[in-house]
Amino acid sequence: MAEAGLTPMQIIQGSTKWPAEMVRKQDLLGTIEAGKLADVIIFREDPLKDIRNIGAIDSVIFDGEVVDRTYHPAYRSPFNVGSATPTVGALPWVAAFKKSNRPGGPAGAGGAVPDPANSPQPAIESINPYIVTQDSGTVTVTLQGFNFVRKSTVLFNGRLVPSRPVSATEIQVTLDAEALRTAGRFDLVVKNPEPIDSYFKDGMWGNGTSNPAHLIVNYRY
Repeated sequence: MAEAGLTPMQIIQGSTKWPAEMVRKQDLLGTIEAGKLADVIIFREDPLKDIRNIGAIDSVIFDGEVVDRTYHPAYRSPFNVGSATPTVGALPWVAAFKKSNRPGGPAGAGGAVPDPANSPQPAIESINPYIVTQDSGTVTVTLQGFNFVRKSTVLFNGRLVPSRPVSATEIQVTLDAEALRTAGRFDLVVKNPEPIDSYFKDGMWGNGTSNPAHLIVNYRY
């Protein structure tokens, strides 16, 4: 842009003020003013003297807080995913559990939502959708599995969220805008109420809390 004859100020405005006006977001973005989003880049050198000084970044402020730009060995992506990461965890356990067909287990599951005196161990096999957009409003996520009962509940990132068992093999989960406010990868688990059948509680299959399903909340671009 400099080679085309634009001044440093025009280049800066072409990356900040003017794009905000083009998408009609000038009340939130584009310039530093009271009431606008507190997303700011601070340079060590004056870019108006030399536009190449935009590479000399001193600080980045995101949402009003200074971003730590130093290296940390414990850093990880908020999505915590790899090319082979499944959308549901512990699937080998789920397959072995389903194959066992223990009393109170998955055999015969489905149809109406059961309400047994002793709850069985729940398990999740799939999640749909497995990726949603940050701040996208209320979203319904469907968990498929087995051993869901009328009083099954769902935890999202460790917090109880509204859910509705449709059958012994399906639960619908409602996630509102507050739950989807932060981008990242979050776990959903199904929890069955006490008392848990003694076989499951004392045996090898669990304590009433299912394996996790992973929901990715993607950034809103």
